Parts: sequence; structure tokens; C-alpha cells
Amino acid sequence: RGMTLGQHALAFVLVAFLTHRVQLRMRMFPILHQAGAVMLLLVAYHFVIFWTDGLTGHFNKRALIEVASQKIRSSNRFKKPLSVLVCDIDHFKKVNDTHGHDVGDIVIRGFGDVLRRAKRDTDVVARFGGEEFVVVCEETDAEGAALLAERIRSELESATFHGTNCSVKVTCSVGVATFPAAGHDWDTLFKATDEALYAAKRGGRNRVTV
Repeated sequence: RGMTLGQHALAFVLVAFLTHRVQLRMRMFPILHQAGAVMLLLVAYHFVIFWTDGLTGHFNKRALIEVASQKIRSSNRFKKPLSVLVCDIDHFKKVNDTHGHDVGDIVIRGFGDVLRRAKRDTDVVARFGGEEFVVVCEETDAEGAALLAERIRSELESATFHGTNCSVKVTCSVGVATFPAAGHDWDTLFKATDEALYAAKRGGRNRVTV
């Protein structure tokens, strides 16, 4: 069975600690230094590949579900609100069809940068798939989440992305749902957020729906 995100992080820290102890106590055996360094690098590489999106550097879907589920359990335990945003680039297929997938990748990376700037330190951002990103905001009610969503929408709308021979502007639609009103576990909360996203799409796109 696969390890959880917490177990991977713990393994990384443990290997780092043990490697440090080896370096302190076994300086007369250079080969042990080398083996410890290789082990540390392998664990770090595995962690990055397994849990992050290669294009944007954000968490991937696998990591998102793990982290979000942990945060929902914590919110339930401490009776704190938690909000989820689903952000989807409008008419993204048109970008790929018109300018090519290389420009599409530039837009996705750029949107990832927008989210990185807009989020707070405690927020978790993940690329859920394709042009869709998810933001998990702990201790955040619906009003606070709507403000963040609008900041993301507005910043993306004002951005311009540059390809080799073109400049591209895009917008996004954002759906918002909040624990516990919209759901008590990840599946129901995400479903509510996804339904809010589709309401934003049906409503004309480039908007936030709570």
C-alpha cells in the first residue's frame, strides 16, 4: 500500500536526520557519506515526483486529496470552517487549438503563478488536472473564500501570457463551497464546489459562484 503524504514527509526528515548522524560519527568512512547522500536524494526525488505536478510545481491530485482530507478532519475536530475553490480556465481548448499545446502549457504555468501569488501561507494549491486547479483554505468561511476567489479571477483576467509569436489573455471561472455547510467529507465538499463551478460556467464564465 502507498504511504500517506505525512509518512513520505516523515521518511524524508528521518533520512535527513540519520544521514546527518552518519556524517558526524563516520567521517573516516567516505563511502558512508556517499551512500547517505544518495539515499537522501532518492527519497527527495520520490517525494517530488509522487506528490507534485511537473508543469506548475504545485501539488498534484493525489497529494490534494490526501492533504484536503487531513484538513477536513482537523476542521471537524476543532469546529473550524474550511473552504474549497475550484478554478477552471475558460475556453482553454480554444487556446490549444489556436496557438498549440506549448502555448497552452505557458498559460497553465502562468495560472499556477497567479495562484501562488494570490494564496495565503496556509492555503494549499493543487493542479487537479488539465486546466483545473483547486485551492483548500483552512479556517476560512464562505465570505473569505469568495474574496480570495475574486482576487484570483481578477488577477488572471488582467494577466497576459506570451508565446513565441503570440500574446494570450484568458479568464477563469471559480466555484466555492465551505465545510461543514456544503459537506462533511472531501467527496461531498468537492462535489458541491464542482457544482458551483458549473453554475459559474452556465452563468457566463469569468465569475465566482458560491
